[in-house]
Amino acid sequence: MGLVGQGIGLSRTPAMHEFEGTHFGLRYVYRLLDTDRMGAPTPD
Repeated sequence: MGLVGQGIGLSRTPAMHEFEGTHFGLRYVYRLLDTDRMGAPTPD
């Protein structure tokens, strides 16, 4: 799973989702895909 967006580097969402997954015995990986860091083009 993941979160895609611009300027999301400080999001706490991955830690929250991974904590919940662990709580329920799931191996859960949640990653941020920050378009600012990826160098993705911005729309005109």
